[in-house]
Amino acid sequence: MNKHSLSHVIIAASTAAVLSVSTPLFAETNKQTFQAFNTINDVNVEIINALKAVKAKNYAQACSVLNSMYDAPVLSLENSQSRQAKLNVQYLLGQCYAGLGLYKQAQPHFEAVIAQEANQPRPHLDLALTYQYIGEYDKARQQFDAVMAMNNVDDKLRSRVQELSDASPDALQYYVNFVGGAVSDTNINNAPIVDSIIIYDEEFIFNRESRPLESTGLSAGIDASVSKLLSADSYITGNVSFASTGFSDYSRYDNTVIDISGSYNQKFWIGEYSIQPRFASISIGSEGFLDVIGVDAGFTALLDDSFRVNSKLGYQQYGYSDDSERDLSLIKPEFSLNYRYNSDWLIHSSVAFGLGSASNDIYSFTDLELKIGTDYALMDELLLSFSYRLNSTSYDGEIEGFKETRSDTRSTITVGASYNLKNLSDLMKRVTIDFGANIYQNDSNIPLFENERTQIYLLFNVAL
Repeated sequence: MNKHSLSHVIIAASTAAVLSVSTPLFAETNKQTFQAFNTINDVNVEIINALKAVKAKNYAQACSVLNSMYDAPVLSLENSQSRQAKLNVQYLLGQCYAGLGLYKQAQPHFEAVIAQEANQPRPHLDLALTYQYIGEYDKARQQFDAVMAMNNVDDKLRSRVQELSDASPDALQYYVNFVGGAVSDTNINNAPIVDSIIIYDEEFIFNRESRPLESTGLSAGIDASVSKLLSADSYITGNVSFASTGFSDYSRYDNTVIDISGSYNQKFWIGEYSIQPRFASISIGSEGFLDVIGVDAGFTALLDDSFRVNSKLGYQQYGYSDDSERDLSLIKPEFSLNYRYNSDWLIHSSVAFGLGSASNDIYSFTDLELKIGTDYALMDELLLSFSYRLNSTSYDGEIEGFKETRSDTRSTITVGASYNLKNLSDLMKRVTIDFGANIYQNDSNIPLFENERTQIYLLFNVAL
């Protein structure tokens, strides 16, 4: 085999080596003695063996063979055969290192090949993908552009290069989700479940407006999210959501929620930390009810493929439109665990402690929250979910007229299912039908604050 045909074989090797990482990390072996590579023919025989190993994805074996001959004296001779053999060794070393996921080790080998043969498209493409893996996105685009500017690139490869360039990891990613459906609510006004209460030995009968109001309504919303990879180790996200529920017979309890958030995420140690500022505004009827502004700082550790641990510290400022004495500052540390039992079953739990401070002590509180839940894929199209949350809340100030401080125990049960309409998903990113129930109950030492509520929903989600 002459030098030109050998070069053609090596340069045309598939870039699948760069895209597949399934072999354990390779530790470079000791160099063999150079006596085994006395001639270029000896080197070429081993190059062919290394090429076969790369194509079979035996990357560690290929790296071992290539490293054993890398500094052989015969490759340093000033003749075309030696230079070509050295070039082929460089290129295949880049391929086998990339196949092992050692992209920083692969980078100088591809760069060396391009420095000597800049008119070959394949090394440019492999180097572009290597740059992407190590987070050098501007350099990756330069290599893609270099390939697209070449005259010796066939239409099939040009199309593939364009796809890879357009799908760059640092490209702006976004989705928009639309939701709409029906909601049934047994207590839209959060009224106490008691019909009367005794204060100072006198019984007070509540009028109808103070009793729970039951209604059905229509819910609609939109959720838009964008993300941008800044480097191989960091990214930012942004999210804006709008949701509104309107009731047919009690429009004064129609509600609207606007939620805006962003986050910066950075890999660190065995996981990543994040900073997330957030703003939310809630309106009931045609008037503003509550504004929330805050920030969360968190760290997520991936202990293995199935176990994730997350710790978070949050600070929120709540501002009520109708009563400034209820304005609240809340500090809330939280710790959560996610465990994937198998590919179909996810178990999650969390514990959180809240410390709320208001100008009036009757609104200041301490809160302990426990939550456990699970998601189970009953079939490919159907996801079932269940969660239970328990809050124990103790308020600080004694309520005038009751001669005691308020203490509540709230429980929330959520059951739901999401059915994926895969046939429609071919046209859009995701289409699902979500249905389920939220069951709330609040027990209190002061009956005035006891209430219970059940919401049943049927929603249609479309993501573009």
